[in-house]
Amino acid sequence: MSGVLVVAEVRQGELRDVSRELLTAGVELSQAGGGPVRALVVAEEPVGHAGALDVPGVEEVLTVTSPLSEFEAHLQAEVVTEAIATLKPKVVLAGHTVDSMGFAAAVAARMELGFASDVTSVGLVDGRLQAQRGSYGGRFVATIGFPGRDQAFVLVRPGSYEPASGAGEATVRDAGIVADASMAATEHLGFVEAETADVDITQSEFLLAIGRGVEDEADVEKLLDVAESIGATRRASPRS
Repeated sequence: MSGVLVVAEVRQGELRDVSRELLTAGVELSQAGGGPVRALVVAEEPVGHAGALDVPGVEEVLTVTSPLSEFEAHLQAEVVTEAIATLKPKVVLAGHTVDSMGFAAAVAARMELGFASDVTSVGLVDGRLQAQRGSYGGRFVATIGFPGRDQAFVLVRPGSYEPASGAGEATVRDAGIVADASMAATEHLGFVEAETADVDITQSEFLLAIGRGVEDEADVEKLLDVAESIGATRRASPRS
């Protein structure tokens, strides 16, 4: 078992940012001795996303043409299962997103892979994969190993790595996997976008939250000044 397989995400015809973040994690693993990095993209027009996935450190971009216009978990599971069986990567990386959570655990269970979700960092220690994620409500950081498993499927929290950039020299090729509409078990009806406020906190690097523990209005003003001085997005918890 060798190498890193990065499973890219495409939504509404656009490559999602988490895909390039996963490439950063994959290249770091490769540089630590994890083997070659390959990116797998399943989409209606996958070749159109190959250029964005071709960053330094990626050896191959593998494309699979989907008969569907949008992601479908069962079809994705079949494609990724076949890719893992063929390529035999040591590590499979996907985003800890609503899409990947719909198929990754099932693939890991089916193929008896190690599995970890909501991971914030991955690395190799003495050649063995380790992942870190928050525990006890984020109060601690847990280190996860995969004893007895030669392969592991890891879901990385979006925003944990900087997106990879730059022009690479990857080979772009068809993965040779046939994705058939009969693999799908659900029908995509459309997207309903959630309403957002003036500020999208998911895009903020740092939040300063003010809760009910701040009892004095004067202290609120002080915290607002702190937020401004450090460039933090200001948020407050709702009153019950």
